[in-house]
Amino acid sequence: EGGLTLNRKEIKGIGQTIINLITVGTLVTLIGGALAAHFIMELSWSISFLFSALIIVTGPTVIAPILRNLALKRNVSAVLKWEGILIDPVGALMAVLVFEFIRSGAGSQFGFTALLEFGRVVSIGVGVGFLSALAFRYMLLNNLVPNYLLNVFTLAVVLFVFVISDEMAHESGLLTVVVMGTILGNMNIPHFKEILHFKESLSILLISILFIELSANINLEDLMLLLDIRCLFLFLFVILVLRPLGVFLSTYKADNLNFREKAFISWVGPRGIVAAGIASLFGIRLQEDNVPGAEY
Repeated sequence: EGGLTLNRKEIKGIGQTIINLITVGTLVTLIGGALAAHFIMELSWSISFLFSALIIVTGPTVIAPILRNLALKRNVSAVLKWEGILIDPVGALMAVLVFEFIRSGAGSQFGFTALLEFGRVVSIGVGVGFLSALAFRYMLLNNLVPNYLLNVFTLAVVLFVFVISDEMAHESGLLTVVVMGTILGNMNIPHFKEILHFKESLSILLISILFIELSANINLEDLMLLLDIRCLFLFLFVILVLRPLGVFLSTYKADNLNFREKAFISWVGPRGIVAAGIASLFGIRLQEDNVPGAEY
């Protein structure tokens, strides 16, 4: 649903800035977040990198409502929207790789294997997403789907593509459907607005349920961990140092964004349902494995 809202006309003149935020910004968060978690919270390096991978994503589920209610300049709004949607699968994939590293107990040889796996996941995600978008467009253009089944069929196709991609490369499904949505959103396809409205309503419903389920999984005793003053220091470091550093490095040569706009982008970096969902799952799994620091 997020990918469907990405129109390439929005990024005229700011495409490089978005690429920088997804690459440079990701590296700054991954490395800086791990250093902060290790030295401030005294967590192990593996748990620290898992934390930093989880906070790479900036939460389109949180940013989208903000953008709807603020009259922002086109460039600022487009940068925040595109970054939030495209960085989700990148952050999720990074977190999965670190998680697998922790659970496997692998040593230095894991690095090369992880790099190959990352490349394989990205290749399959982009390839399957692109081909699926073309196939779906062909079906719509040739009226192979009855109008009254259009929304349900679209949902079925997306779920099918997600599963097929995930079977080909573990954890590639999220990237695949984002790519598929982005390609479809920039093609001329019939009944596009109907599909978009249905997907938007469906995503709001599902995300609302997921937030309730995640909240229900929180143990009140675990919240006592937040009384540790170091958590506040880490929180402030991520907001006041890490996010602005990543944004200003990524927008260093962006002449179409002034200082105030860059500062605003630096101030908007909420973590949404992807970070919360993965953190919840990984936390439970690692605590079952008795990994030190997993409770954080």
